[in-house]
This record gives sequence, structure tokens and C-alpha cells, in this order.
Amino acid sequence: MSVLGSLLYALRTCCIPACLADALAGARALVLWSTLAFFLLGWIMARLAAQPSISFFATPFFFLTLDCHDWALMAEVLVYLAFIPLVYMTR
Repeated sequence: MSVLGSLLYALRTCCIPACLADALAGARALVLWSTLAFFLLGWIMARLAAQPSISFFATPFFFLTLDCHDWALMAEVLVYLAFIPLVYMTR
């Protein structure tokens, strides 16, 4: 089978109604959780920007010098890792 034939076969297989419904459900879950993550990260960054000196981790992590941007990056990574299973489970 040629490459073009394989691509046409794959396109025809994707047009099965069950596959389309599954793809739309996955896209809907991705849009829902991505929108929520976007607003949650914006809220976290706004809260961190309002408090540039975070001192509740000062004693155990005295050897680290973390500013607002570092905390925002860590929050983004944690939210990203939390939302991957949510998209998968919602689908």
C-alpha cells in the first residue's frame, strides 16, 4: 500500500461516528480544563505579584533565594501536572 493510500485509509477510519464523538469529547475536555487552568494560573500569578516577599518558606529553605517569578513557575508546573489527569479522566 502506498503512502497516499495509507493516509486516505486513516482519514476514512477517523470519520467513523464513534471516533468523531470520542475526538470531540476529548477536545471539549481539553478546552474546559485549559480555560480553567488559564484563569487559575492568572489568579496565582496575581496573588504572587501582590506579595513579592513570601516568607512562610523562609526557614526550611534558607539556602534558596526564590522571588515571585520562581514561585509562579513552580505553581504553573504543579497546575499543569494536575490538569493532565483531569483531562484524561473527563474524556
